[in-house]
Amino acid sequence: TPQITPGRHELYVVNNDFGTSNRVMINFQGSKITIDKIVGDTGKKQGKDAVEILGSGFQNTNIRTLENGNIRQYNMPKVRFGTIGGTKDINNNRAQITLEGGDFTIEYDYSNTKTAMITMTAKYNKEIYKKVFTMENYDGEPIYLPTWELRNLDGMPYPGYELVKIETKNRKLIVEKGYSPETELINPGQIALKTPSYYTVGDVQVEVTNPDGGRGTTRYRYTNPASKPRITNITRDGMDPSLGDDGKTRILRLDYRGGQNIVVLGEDFREGARIQIGN
Repeated sequence: TPQITPGRHELYVVNNDFGTSNRVMINFQGSKITIDKIVGDTGKKQGKDAVEILGSGFQNTNIRTLENGNIRQYNMPKVRFGTIGGTKDINNNRAQITLEGGDFTIEYDYSNTKTAMITMTAKYNKEIYKKVFTMENYDGEPIYLPTWELRNLDGMPYPGYELVKIETKNRKLIVEKGYSPETELINPGQIALKTPSYYTVGDVQVEVTNPDGGRGTTRYRYTNPASKPRITNITRDGMDPSLGDDGKTRILRLDYRGGQNIVVLGEDFREGARIQIGN
């Protein structure tokens, strides 16, 4: 059987003379993913926040990227934030998709039968960032492009941090934004990742997809905080943490029953800030 999305699909036989049989419905089942929660369910829209997704049924997926002109293969969980994307017909081996209110554009050009050219353009703070990705003998299969390789006219890098999925199928260009560049399968019930950037604030869908099409979703909130608080030390009863065996990890022993006095030291703490332990 071919790889196909889970659900009901038609099965029928087509002869060489195009005689077509009756159609029978068959049901394809995918792996079952359950997401219990996302630890760190709020973060900045610039991305790169460390979060974990807890649940069950998570698997690695083979993800093919084009980085600095080289094809690379990663075996990692496929996690997408948001649902921004689009589909456009390919005419004369060309197509263009514009997203995010005109601030993000993908131009696909395969008029040269040997080299596919994908031009990614993004606008940020009135600056235009661009890069032309090229692929020899592109087969149309999914390829993930990094937004951080875009540059403006002064050579400055685009501040976005995400992978953009490009695919051609049935003479259509398919673009999907929002894939996390850094994910790690800790075990089938835990994924650690860095959040991708997002163009605005608000709640978005987070989707984990297995290779067989099994999917699970949860929610994440993007914000745009002005402050950048940073913890430099935590003391208990005036005592500093002890060092771990690696000489780097700092260990502060606390009683799970609570009732201890701790002091959190750092910078850029604002009035009304609260200390949160756990999720």
